[in-house]
Amino acid sequence: MKQNKRIIFLDIDGTIYGKPGIIPESAKQAVRLARENGHRIYLGTGRNKAEVAEDIWDMGFDGMVGSAGAYVEHQGELIFNQHLPQSYLNDLYRFFEKHKIVYTVETNDYLYGTRENVEKQYQYFEHVFTGDAGEIKSLELFDSITKIVDDIYQVKDVNKILFYDAPVTLEEVRREFGDHFMVTPSSVGKITGESAEMYDVNISKATGIEHLLTYLGEAQEDTIAFGDGSNDFEMLEYVGIGIAMGNGVSALKKTADMVTDTAINDGLYKGFKLCGLI
Repeated sequence: MKQNKRIIFLDIDGTIYGKPGIIPESAKQAVRLARENGHRIYLGTGRNKAEVAEDIWDMGFDGMVGSAGAYVEHQGELIFNQHLPQSYLNDLYRFFEKHKIVYTVETNDYLYGTRENVEKQYQYFEHVFTGDAGEIKSLELFDSITKIVDDIYQVKDVNKILFYDAPVTLEEVRREFGDHFMVTPSSVGKITGESAEMYDVNISKATGIEHLLTYLGEAQEDTIAFGDGSNDFEMLEYVGIGIAMGNGVSALKKTADMVTDTAINDGLYKGFKLCGLI
């Protein structure tokens, strides 16, 4: 099917990765063929740039909408970056400390946490992951970009906060901080309990895409996005065609324009075929 050249956005976890750290060969092929056909492809991810592994970049991308929309890059050039106000963060840190919630904060280049929080986070990951090759690779990447700090209040230029297995519900966190923060369940499949990412309430993957399209001078109607998680709703609603992975959350599949197969079962390749990209 012949069509206009499209701008495509791909989530990573549960979309490109079929399992943690594992990219199906069909997904690599889909990206390669679509680029050969003249389409541009960007990451649309909750991860910061440092959390994107080399095997992802090796697929060939024109840039990224990262940190759930707080960071936008085109061909290595930063075109948008919005950090969280320190006053909001200070209130959130005090709440986390009061309720003994394990958390880290994300900048463009690193994840930061106190020694106690980082150690507890590692223990949590060791508990929920089984230790296959992809998971080990993912944990090694996580370890390489995590820095321990004595005073989390001194960390500057924070884009996002991550917390794990909290003793309070996500709704309680939303009641306290929903005016300033989005509270979105973790998009990594094996993460359990009350675990989430938090970012500016006025930021999303959709706003990041809008910044990129304005920079490129391209039309919203020529965009396609693939995602699976709770932080993909705005992205799939904003683009011209929003496609949910077969392993995606139920609500996302209900609102998407199309649903493809699961990521591990060649869902990305099948979705590209469905849209005439390859």
